Amino acid sequence: MKEEFDFIYIAAPPSELTLIEGVGKSFARKGLIPIVSQVEMSDLTRAEFQASCGKEFENLRFEILSMLDSEICTIAPVFYFSIMSSYSMNIQQERIVRTNGVTRFVS
Repeated sequence: MKEEFDFIYIAAPPSELTLIEGVGKSFARKGLIPIVSQVEMSDLTRAEFQASCGKEFENLRFEILSMLDSEICTIAPVFYFSIMSSYSMNIQQERIVRTNGVTRFVS
């Protein structure tokens, strides 16, 4: 059975965003599945929360992004993790507790 998804969300440190943007642009040029990262998530959260939170949004922006990033990875139908990443291991443990989807190892 082939899995169908609307997009791929890549959770990575800000130092990797340039690479992720390049991958996203390459996928877009080839007409492949959209790549979503913290860049798009940041734009979305600003559009959704800044009006209602005002200045407090800017003070908490990175905390909000971090929570959203974790939740997306936790509830995703599939999560590819890095064995060397403590972030990935925390997400994997949360997925086990919640019994969400498939977790796969990427070397």
